Amino acid sequence: MTKRKKKAAERSGAQDVPVRAVSMRRIGIAAAAGLLTLLFSAFLLSALTALGTLPAAHVRLYAGVAAFLGGLVCAAAAGGRKRKLLSALLAEAILLAVLLIIGTALFSGLFLIKNFVAVLIILLISCMMGSVISTAIH
Repeated sequence: MTKRKKKAAERSGAQDVPVRAVSMRRIGIAAAAGLLTLLFSAFLLSALTALGTLPAAHVRLYAGVAAFLGGLVCAAAAGGRKRKLLSALLAEAILLAVLLIIGTALFSGLFLIKNFVAVLIILLISCMMGSVISTAIH
């Protein structure tokens, strides 16, 4: 590279090495953060239900709220500088796969049949909202 091109590249912020738009490490960390948030919120909501603070009739709603919060954190943490929605979708897919594996292992496959569509819709909505939050942050 000549001096003139090198100085122009330095001023414009260009790099010789192409930067990957999607970081698999960031996606894995985001999926782990989303899963931890989901588990913590589910534990908190179940403890509040056991103490009688929250009515036990709405347990499915509480599970949906926990899944939404986990997905929101997952999508917000997955967004990088570029392709935020793609990163968020990949992180949400990993989170959904982990949830399906855990749910199928613990509930003998009943989780997959009864709750798959509801969890999928909740995670897709939280993915979109998390991408918007990630865009606002960066």
